[in-house]
Amino acid sequence: GRSVHILGYFIDHQDPGLLVHLQSLRDARLARARELVRVLGEGGFTISLDDVLARSAGGSVGRAHVARALVEAGLVPTTRAAFDRLIGRGKPYYVAKPVASPESVIATIRGAGGLAVLAHPSVSSSEDLIDLLVTQGLAGVEVYHAQHTLSDRQRLLAIAKRLDLAVTGGSDFHGPGEGRARLGDGGMTDALLAAFVDRAHALGISGS
Repeated sequence: GRSVHILGYFIDHQDPGLLVHLQSLRDARLARARELVRVLGEGGFTISLDDVLARSAGGSVGRAHVARALVEAGLVPTTRAAFDRLIGRGKPYYVAKPVASPESVIATIRGAGGLAVLAHPSVSSSEDLIDLLVTQGLAGVEVYHAQHTLSDRQRLLAIAKRLDLAVTGGSDFHGPGEGRARLGDGGMTDALLAAFVDRAHALGISGS
C-alpha cells in the first residue's frame, strides 16, 4: 500500500536482465497511459494517446505526460492541477499500474552490477522497511533529499551508520513546471559524493 522507490547506481545499462525489467515497466506505463486517455475521455477531458506520447519524446511515458497533454488541450491550467483534480492518487481518473516488488528491483540492480539505494524514505514513509530491505541486498539510503527536513536527515544518517549503508542525495527534479525542487537541490556535498564513489570502488563496483 506504499510507493517504494529504489535507485540503481553504477549499473551496467546493457545488462540483459535489466533491459527485460525496464521493458516490462515501459509496457505497464504505456498500458496505463492508454487507460488514462480512455477514462478521461469518458469524463469529458478528451486528449489522444498520440498527444501524450508526443510529450514523452520516445521515452517511458508517465502521468506527467498525460498532465502536460491536458494542459496543452486547455483542460486544466497546470500540470499540478491535473494531478490534484484528475489523475493523482485518489482522484476521479486515477489509474494504478502494476509495479514490481522492492525485492525484485533490488535483485535486478544487483544483477546489473549496481548498488541499490532506497529513495526519499521520509517522504514515502518507508523508513520502517530499511532493515528488511537490507536483508534483500539494499546497499544505501537517500539521506539528502530535497524534501527531507534536518531531523529526517539526522535520523536517516543514524540508520545508515547502524546498518553500514551508503549515503546518497538528490533533488528529485522531474522537469520544469512540475512543482518540485530545483535541479541540484538536496544538499549532497562534493565530499559526500566522493565518499559514495569510494564506497562503490571498495566494493568492486565501477559501473559502465
